[in-house]
Amino acid sequence: MVFFCLDGSALAKRYVPEPGSPLLDFLLDHIAEHRIYILNVGMAEVVSVLVRKRNSGKLSDAQFG
Repeated sequence: MVFFCLDGSALAKRYVPEPGSPLLDFLLDHIAEHRIYILNVGMAEVVSVLVRKRNSGKLSDAQFG
């Protein structure tokens, strides 16, 4: 059985469209949850990516919220 380990930058693709977002969306929508692993530090990385996108203007305050 194949398992997937996602890092923070991969998870951020779920919230900010960029290359690779369609593949990540497919994985999260079609792969069983028990086959996807995310480290706790990944959540902090996602917040960091989203803050950078908001600060650069690529993400609005409403989208960030």
